This record gives sequence, structure tokens and C-alpha cells, in this order.
Amino acid sequence: MRALRILYEDEYLLAADKPAGFYSMPSEDKSISHSFHWDALHILEKQKGQRLYPAHRLDRATSGLLLFSKQQSFNDAIQRQFREREVAKTYFCVVRGRLEGEALIEAPLKNEDGAMQPALTRAVALHQFTLPI
Repeated sequence: MRALRILYEDEYLLAADKPAGFYSMPSEDKSISHSFHWDALHILEKQKGQRLYPAHRLDRATSGLLLFSKQQSFNDAIQRQFREREVAKTYFCVVRGRLEGEALIEAPLKNEDGAMQPALTRAVALHQFTLPI
């Protein structure tokens, strides 16, 4: 089983680097096979030898920082902060095409239960490059 890189750890929290292609935690969809346990929660619990509580999720295709609590009571407070949008999240991506300046995209996103929720995305080009064809 592959170990995940731990970027921060103290007595309450653990932050790990989740590669793209891994689930954050086991899927609730029982039709999805997890025979190799490709979820970060399972891997980190085996790696650390202790129960961990995920504070949030990242999509399977997304790589990035995953935050876990070491105590359920502490995790409840952290999940509340995520739920109430008290935590700022920043995503970086590589896209095809050119973006001049800054773009604000106001388009709703579907949440887990299928309902649409408002979303505002601010896009800024940090770097531009050309790939040979």
C-alpha cells in the first residue's frame, strides 16, 4: 500500500497531500469497488495506526491538501467552519487557452444531493505557456 505524504501534524490535526486519482474517503456508493483501498482516509489510518476524522473532501480527480482531526469532538468544530464557509479554499489548475487579466464566473454548482447552489469563481492567470503540437 502506498504511503501518503504528511505535510503537517500536531496533537489535534494531520494534513496530508492527496494525489489525483485517490478518493478522500471510502465512497458511500456501495457499487464502487475499493479492493485496493484507494482512499486517503484508509491509507493514513493504516500509516499512523490511529483513527482519523476527515474535515472535508476533495474530488477524486483533484490533488491537494486534506485535513484530518485526531479527535471526533475537534473535527465537529472544523467541519462547522468548512460548512459555514469560514475556511478559504484556493485551487490551482492548468487550462487550455488564454486568460487575459482576471475573470469572474458566476455559475451554480450541483451539491451532493443534486440541488443547485450559487458559486462564484475568480480566475487569475498566474503563468502562460505554449506547448508544441
